[in-house]
Amino acid sequence: MTVSPLDALMLTVLVAAVAAGAWDLRTGRIPNRLLYGLLGLGLALRIAVASAHGLGAVVDVLAGSALGLLACAPLPLGLYLLRSLGGGDLKLLCACGVCLGPQLGFELQLVAYGVGTVYGLGRVIFEGTLWKTLLETRLLVSQALPSRRGAPDTATALTTLRFAPAVSLSALIVTIAHWGQP
Repeated sequence: MTVSPLDALMLTVLVAAVAAGAWDLRTGRIPNRLLYGLLGLGLALRIAVASAHGLGAVVDVLAGSALGLLACAPLPLGLYLLRSLGGGDLKLLCACGVCLGPQLGFELQLVAYGVGTVYGLGRVIFEGTLWKTLLETRLLVSQALPSRRGAPDTATALTTLRFAPAVSLSALIVTIAHWGQP
């Protein structure tokens, strides 16, 4: 069985995402060296494959990587600015977009949001804190929106959710879904 260049890229992203997820679960942080390593290795793999087809193909790969970043950065950047997503998670999703390109990178991101949502809902239901979490979410949204009245007091702490494990699972799902495609 031959591994296609896309399969190699998806495996690279999968391994890095699993490592990031494990690190995030253990420490609450994702090391930059892991993310920059994914970025460098993913770009190197894409350029190496494209270089066999000439300079035009390399330029196309670089443009595709830039489009992957542009497609995968806005939503996590907005969540980061709202303090709903960590900086490591933002960089991980952007690196996945650069490595996989806009279509697969964005697909991975959407699957990760779905996995994170299902996990988060399951967690608050299991812990018996669904109504409290819904109230805190309402308060968080009302603070983000402009208001004529002062912002409501949010003395309660929001629950944190490690997001890189959701990215890990989504990388696995996307890899399985697209394995063997050219």
